[in-house]
Order: sequence, then C-alpha cells, then structure tokens
Amino acid sequence: MNRIDWLGKLRHALQVVAFCLAIAAVQIGFSPTSCTARPSCTRC
Repeated sequence: MNRIDWLGKLRHALQVVAFCLAIAAVQIGFSPTSCTARPSCTRC
C-alpha cells in the first residue's frame, strides 16, 4: 500500500499558490487600466 506524501503535496500546493500570486502581481503591475479600476491608486 502506498503512503501519501503530505509534506510533498503541501509544498507543491504552496508553490502553485505562490506562482499564481506572482502572475497576478505582474498582470496588475502592467495593466494599463489598473489605476482607473482602483480609486485608491496613487500612481496615476
């Protein structure tokens, strides 16, 4: 019977979440409409 490697699954899940957050940050940073969508933006 195979045992589930919970630590490996947790590490992989954290890497996936970190990658998704990094991609979202890059998209928001380079989005030309990011300042118009957020009234609290001070970069514009």
